[in-house]
Amino acid sequence: MKVSIYIVSLIETLKHTQLGNSATLKQNLSLILGMGGILNITIFTASRIILHGMKTRRELQMKRTLITTILLLSMLSSAIWAQGPPLLVIELDEEKVNLSEDERSGDTATMYFPGDTIRYTLTASNEGGSLMTQPEVLDPIPAGVTYISGSATGENSNIIFSIDSGVSFHNWPVSYTVRNTNGQEIVHQASADMITHVKWQIQGNLAVGETRLLQFLVEVN
Repeated sequence: MKVSIYIVSLIETLKHTQLGNSATLKQNLSLILGMGGILNITIFTASRIILHGMKTRRELQMKRTLITTILLLSMLSSAIWAQGPPLLVIELDEEKVNLSEDERSGDTATMYFPGDTIRYTLTASNEGGSLMTQPEVLDPIPAGVTYISGSATGENSNIIFSIDSGVSFHNWPVSYTVRNTNGQEIVHQASADMITHVKWQIQGNLAVGETRLLQFLVEVN
C-alpha cells in the first residue's frame, strides 16, 4: 500500500536528522497506520519528538512540514482503514437442466438419474468495504458427476482447470505426460471426466457490491 511506503520513507528520512528518539516516532507512526483512530494523541507525541531540540527558524519550518505530512498520511490511512477490507462471498445454486414436465410444474420432486444435466451457478460478490483486485474463485467438481467440456463460463474471467485435485491448473485443453514401457514420456490430452476443479481468474477489479456470475455444467454419472 502506498501509505505504508510513504510512512517508511518518512521514518528513514527522520532517522538521518537530529530528531531525538526515532524509535518512539516509528512506534507512533505504526499506530497511525494500523489503527487510524487515535490521531490526536499520536500526532501530538510525534510532534513533540520532532520539535525536540530544534532552535532555528529553518529547522522549525522543516519539522512543521514533516508534521503536516504525517497528519495528512494518518488521515488517509484512517480513511482507508475505515472502509474495511474486501470480502469475497460466494453463493452456489444448483439447477437441473433437463427437467421433466411434472418436475417443471412442481407436481413431482426433482429427481436425478444418470445422464441428467446439472447447471451450477456461482455468484461472486464483493461484500467488503474496499476494492478487490483480480479475485479468484475455485470450485471442485462434485462427486458422482462429470464436467461437461466447454461449459464453464464467466464474465471477464480466465478459466483454468485441474486434473490433479487442485495441485496445478492449466488452460483447456489440459495435457499430461505418462511413461510407456520403454521409459519414454508420452503426452496425452485430458478428457472432461478427468477434471477435478475449475478456477475462475476474474480480470480487473471487483468494486464494493459488484458481482460476477460463473457457471458450468455437469452430467450425472
